Amino acid sequence: MPGGDKLDQETQYYVGNNNIYAPYRYGVDHERVFTGTLSFRTPEKGHKPIMMANFQKALDTGNVEAIFNARARQLVKDDAGRIVGVIFEDVTTGEYTQVNGTRGVVLATGGYVRNDELLAHYMPWIYNLKEKFTFTYPHADVNGEYSDQGDGMLMGHWAGGHIEEGPHCAMAHGDLGKMGVAAFLQLNANGERYINEDLTNDHFGSAVLRQPGTLVYQIFDGDFAEQATHMQSGLGSYTKLAPEVVESVDEWTSAKGDTLDELIANLGVDETVAATMKAEIERYNELAEAGSDEDFGKTAERMFALKKAPFYAIKWEVTDGEGGDLHDSLRCLVTMSGLSTNKNAQVLDENFNVLPGLYAIGNTQGGRFLGDYPATLAGASHSIAMTYGYLTGKFIAGNA
Repeated sequence: MPGGDKLDQETQYYVGNNNIYAPYRYGVDHERVFTGTLSFRTPEKGHKPIMMANFQKALDTGNVEAIFNARARQLVKDDAGRIVGVIFEDVTTGEYTQVNGTRGVVLATGGYVRNDELLAHYMPWIYNLKEKFTFTYPHADVNGEYSDQGDGMLMGHWAGGHIEEGPHCAMAHGDLGKMGVAAFLQLNANGERYINEDLTNDHFGSAVLRQPGTLVYQIFDGDFAEQATHMQSGLGSYTKLAPEVVESVDEWTSAKGDTLDELIANLGVDETVAATMKAEIERYNELAEAGSDEDFGKTAERMFALKKAPFYAIKWEVTDGEGGDLHDSLRCLVTMSGLSTNKNAQVLDENFNVLPGLYAIGNTQGGRFLGDYPATLAGASHSIAMTYGYLTGKFIAGNA
């Protein structure tokens, strides 16, 4: 703070970077991870005071009216084909109201992660495995109905807007609990090592879905806290474990042993899997000692032989997403594809011409991501939504 002033927790807020990543090192780091997140923070209240302060400033201009409990249902066109308004439903009364705009309509209604029909059509690889995912964000209206149903994308499409070509993108990933996806040894349900563990959590999520029973084990030894400092930082990877996390290791791991044989026995696997696990751990230790991962190519800097007791394992099994803990399931947060737009967020029709009067931003806007959200750039979705929210308003105001 200027002049060393102490932060007033009631009236002052700050911007912080929660993801300070080390520079990429060619030949060492498996992926290039970027520092992409600046978060508005208050000591305890998160982003909400910043949002509310901006909202209040808009209201104070006298030019803004906020209508709540309103679900947009249909866009309105004039005789020239320009979008001039929207019809919304008051979900508490069932009444419909039409609101016209003089400068345009901006769709900012989020994605369609809770719309099974859209999910099955545009993202069958998510829909067909939806029982494996926790759908993390319970966005709901006052009646408890999920609100991320793709309303904006559908209304824009019904009005003539083009839904972008696939593959559509979901923010779908997972990690291994307290250790995240730090590059410790991983074995699948057969006891086999299956991956270069030095990956961000979007790649981990894709890989674990392809393992028998969608079950994996993360295994590490008593030096895990120091070893974690050598991992590549990034979304889902923690290079500095909090003291309370280290001290409570017995609580968040699935098995412990003073020897590797005891650890494997405490995992309760059958004899065949136990024998395979033992052989794979011995192979991993051999590669780590040699300083060369001939099997999967992981950098030697993150190959730690399991030598120091006690030894630990996290059993990570994808369970019923809706009922599971966040760290027991893959997470599907939002969809991130939608209506095709130009650089001004103007929605395009089926011939990629501007559909007059209609704009799309946030997760209703297409053209931002394909297939998978890049965990190598944490904050990309929020930053694009915030940036286009500002730029679109500026464009509309300047072209009234």
